[in-house]
Amino acid sequence: MIKKERLENVKLGYVFAILLFFLLVLWSLFASLKNYLGERYSIYNDHFEVKVNDVVFSDVSLSDFVLGDQPRKTIVEITNTIPGYMNRDYTLLPCYYLCSVEAFVDGKLIYSAGVKEVENNEMFGCGYHFMNLPEGCGGKTLKIRLVANEPKTVFNIGSIKACPSSKVYLYFFQENFYAIFTSILLIFVGLLSTICSIVMMIRDRSFYRLLLIGLFSLGTGIWTFFYYQVNQLFSDDITFGTTVEYVSLYLTVISFGLLILFSRRYEKSWRLNLLKINVAVLSVFVLVCFILHFVNILRIPYTLPVFHVLTLFYIVTICLAGYFKIKLKSYSKRYMVILGIIMSVSLVLEIIRHNVLKYVYPNSVFLSTSFIPISSLVSVVIFFMSFMAHMYEMALSRREKEVLTDLAYNDPLTGFYNRAKYVRDVEEFVNSKKFFAMVNCDVNGLKYVNDKFGHRTGAELLKSFSECLRESVPANARCYRMGGDEFMVLVADSTQMEVNLAMENLVKHEREISEGKEYVVEASYGVAFSNEVPDCNPQKLYTLADKKMYEMKTKCHSSRRGKTEV
Repeated sequence: MIKKERLENVKLGYVFAILLFFLLVLWSLFASLKNYLGERYSIYNDHFEVKVNDVVFSDVSLSDFVLGDQPRKTIVEITNTIPGYMNRDYTLLPCYYLCSVEAFVDGKLIYSAGVKEVENNEMFGCGYHFMNLPEGCGGKTLKIRLVANEPKTVFNIGSIKACPSSKVYLYFFQENFYAIFTSILLIFVGLLSTICSIVMMIRDRSFYRLLLIGLFSLGTGIWTFFYYQVNQLFSDDITFGTTVEYVSLYLTVISFGLLILFSRRYEKSWRLNLLKINVAVLSVFVLVCFILHFVNILRIPYTLPVFHVLTLFYIVTICLAGYFKIKLKSYSKRYMVILGIIMSVSLVLEIIRHNVLKYVYPNSVFLSTSFIPISSLVSVVIFFMSFMAHMYEMALSRREKEVLTDLAYNDPLTGFYNRAKYVRDVEEFVNSKKFFAMVNCDVNGLKYVNDKFGHRTGAELLKSFSECLRESVPANARCYRMGGDEFMVLVADSTQMEVNLAMENLVKHEREISEGKEYVVEASYGVAFSNEVPDCNPQKLYTLADKKMYEMKTKCHSSRRGKTEV
């Protein structure tokens, strides 16, 4: 049994090894394509005029310009002369946050997004804007007009990236290569884990951990996909992308908390109770945020500061719950300790990075990369290691219980059940209200064989009889060694004729197995049927079967063929 369980774990390990190899190959292909594309964009950054309502800033480098929070309906206009190399087949890729965008070349509108949303007081999200420049625009004036759609809109304008229109999506792929790869990988693993866990939970509820792992991986993958605007390769719905970004982030943090709690659900302490309260508070907060957002009362991006504060308290409670203990006997819990450290550190760093990027260094290239995707990828691997260790520990635990059960209810000599098991089973048979037969067997000549040939030969006699009995009775019959030379059989779902035929076969097998032996394999038996006793009383049924067995033993004058005597 243990070998089989270990074999299953080895097979699972092979599956993950193959998956890892596949992912490495995929990574190599993606990386090769990225290197093949090379650098195909330019930076449009210097000598801009920036007008904020009525205030004008001249000769501005966009990468150094920080405007900060501005009230709703603030108008920002960015003006510059289009370079000559953009005279034909060029696209601008600025990225703006929660504001409408209009672009003009010499006063002619060439691009518009989010204007209706601003007019109707609806949210317009964050994303790239693919502005295709008209031919012959070199030397003309470009004006980009931004209107704040939300109160306290942060105008981190940043430099404008430009590339040939025919290469814009290849550039976008190149620029977001690692985000694309990581998000696809996390989503794939999340979907696979979620589907497999749902299927396996039908048979084994312990696979709920795999379900939570899948949801965590799926959530972080979706967040990465939309945070880096990878979705814009397929859709230009910026608002939808921003909404999914925040929803997936909030739900992912909650799924992480649930996984931590469920991994220690059998433990009780005030620290775990505190963690439960924090997860509950965070869940209620997220639910309220979703409701307020979708009824258009409070945009979900403006709940992020409160979410950050609650997340920090959440991390503190994880630490208090003891997840940084390293002396743990369980390998699955050790992996959870490592996971807790990685995710806690990454969440703290992400909160710091986000706020520093937003309020201190808004155009920092170094701070533009989130810590969450790579830490989530590592965490998913550790999740699986923890899950595999957990399943292995459970398999060992189940095997230990099976061994203890065998010791408690099995006869080591014959492999049959023992008297303790019979006491439990006969009650089950009686309570089922079904017709069944009780067969009481007594091996003849055991004392004589023990005295003449020794107890080892006596043990062989009992084994030989048990083989005959096992081969004779129906497959669904339960056989018991009650002690010494006494055996019992319980047979359900069989007719009286079938049971009697089984006993005739028993006598036949006894004669066959006795050939060539120095002793005779023979037993007396008595058969009692459940309908022969009022109310199917198990004690009365046993007495009746025992009486019939002794009647047969009294009448038995079997020849010992000169080898043994009864």
